[in-house]
Amino acid sequence: MTKIKKNLIALLLGAGVIGGAITSSTFAFDDHDHDNHAKKGQHSDDLEEYMEELDASMKKIRRSLKKASSNADSLSHLEKMQLATVHCKSLVPEMGHKLKGQALKQMTSGYRIKMAEQLILLAQIEIEVLKGDNKKAAKMYKGLTKMKKAGHKAYIEDE
Repeated sequence: MTKIKKNLIALLLGAGVIGGAITSSTFAFDDHDHDNHAKKGQHSDDLEEYMEELDASMKKIRRSLKKASSNADSLSHLEKMQLATVHCKSLVPEMGHKLKGQALKQMTSGYRIKMAEQLILLAQIEIEVLKGDNKKAAKMYKGLTKMKKAGHKAYIEDE
């Protein structure tokens, strides 16, 4: 089996796993009572834990993306980041705890869109690592840091 076919199979299998997680997450999201969660402050601890996972993996992947010999590590970090992103996007960010009704729905929709965009970028970086184009993957990584800063500015009051 050629390397391209193996990479394609791995990519398709990975997409199926992520797609299943996204679908499960979407159904869970649709059933959320956002007003109730925001009042009770639920999910903020879970969100913080997943964001810490993302942050830890971002620090590690920054180094591993630079070397093709570390691609297995990079792929492992990317998978962790993708799963954490899927979990995060169905949770209510800190700013949502002060909002109600339509304002809360708008904020959570915007947040989910940004998290979905992050998931897409993570998948694109994964594709470049699988292709062996570490230089392009490392360049794309810079987009993640920009997303992180913008997201924190938009959805965390202290930043």
